[in-house]
Order: sequence, then structure tokens, then C-alpha cells
Amino acid sequence: MNKIYDHPLYNEEMKQSFVKDMDNSKEIMRIFKRVAPLEETLGMDLYDFKLEHIEQFLKLLQSKKVNPVKQAAGIVELYIKWAIIQGARQDTSNPLDEIQSVDFYRAFVDTRVQTIFSEAELNDMVDGAINFQDKIVVQALFEGIYGREYSELLHLQIQDVRADTL
Repeated sequence: MNKIYDHPLYNEEMKQSFVKDMDNSKEIMRIFKRVAPLEETLGMDLYDFKLEHIEQFLKLLQSKKVNPVKQAAGIVELYIKWAIIQGARQDTSNPLDEIQSVDFYRAFVDTRVQTIFSEAELNDMVDGAINFQDKIVVQALFEGIYGREYSELLHLQIQDVRADTL
């Protein structure tokens, strides 16, 4: 299991109470597991986070796209609203209520890792790979060969690949 998500929940009973009637409970629990070490470090539940703590959490996600950041923030916002209604949050304002611009969320997108490559860059990757099984995966993805749930790649066999074409 991924160690990031293997941390015990902070204030588990409260979080289980929040999640019990939610359709997207898996996504919510993933967020709760990811924030748990920060909650433990700060000594407070996510529902008591101030904006600066929420920002710290969103940075920890190291998301490559803005939508996962917005989704995580949406779950945090919903949890805080729920905690206010339950009387659990000390401050009755939700720090994410003030956020209107997508630029706020863009600040937490990790742009250090390249996710789009030119054909020349992909060719360099293929040429730099030592094994044909490594070369074929990169080349096949570039060519659009993957099938349903990557079945074509998963079932690829040595007789399916000609070394002279890579």
C-alpha cells in the first residue's frame, strides 16, 4: 500500500460520521488519509484548519493538474461546513468560502514534472531505453496502442515486436 495513504485517520469517529452517507466516500477517505499526518503535526482536525493550513495541505498533494486540487478543496470545504453545522468547529466561518478564483487553486499545481512531451523528446526516451520492453511501452503509448484498460500493452508478447522497427 502507498505509505502516503497508510496513516491512521485523525479523529476517525468524526470523519466516519461525515462519510457514512456520502456517495463519494472513497475519494473523501483518500483525502482524509492524506491530510492525517498534517492534522497530527498541527494537533487539530481538518475542520478547524485556517486558510494557511488548508494551503499547506493542498501543497502536500503535489497535484499535476488543477482539477484534483479543486476537488480536494471542495471536500475540505464540505467537511468544514458539516462540522460547523455539527457545532464541532470553533470558528463558525469557512475559510474556503472566500475563494472565488481558479488562480488560488492553480498555485498548488506542481509544475516541476513534465507531463507533455514532443515527438523528439519521446524519440530520445525510446533511443535511451536499453531494453526493448521499455522502448515498446513508450513507443506504443505515443502511437496510440493501448486498447481497453491498456489490454493491448498488458498482453503484448515478444513475438509481437520487431526490434528493427524501434
